[in-house]
Amino acid sequence: MVQTLHRLERDGLVRRTVYPAVPAQVDHRLTAMGAGLTHLVKALADWSAANRESIAEARAAFPIPSLPRARHGHARAAHDAPERALEEMLPSPGSGPRAPRDPRASGHRRGPGP
Repeated sequence: MVQTLHRLERDGLVRRTVYPAVPAQVDHRLTAMGAGLTHLVKALADWSAANRESIAEARAAFPIPSLPRARHGHARAAHDAPERALEEMLPSPGSGPRAPRDPRASGHRRGPGP
């Protein structure tokens, strides 16, 4: 997630603000350019929700063979990353669209702990 946020910041889609606090607090917000993409992301989410069952049927009919495990399992993780990202965005059948998770709500801290 950190690499994704850095890439979005580099591309001008996200603005990162670091607050002088202990533990460190970082805020990420969409820039005007990033906000201009929200209608496209919503359209993709709507399309994926409407086609969830067809996508699941297509996946079931086309099994992917296992990849050989590379050092530290990184080849598998890199191969599965786009699929995991799509699955996180797609709602389960019968459920509504999922909102993006707020990293602050997870209790995950950056920096030294107590």
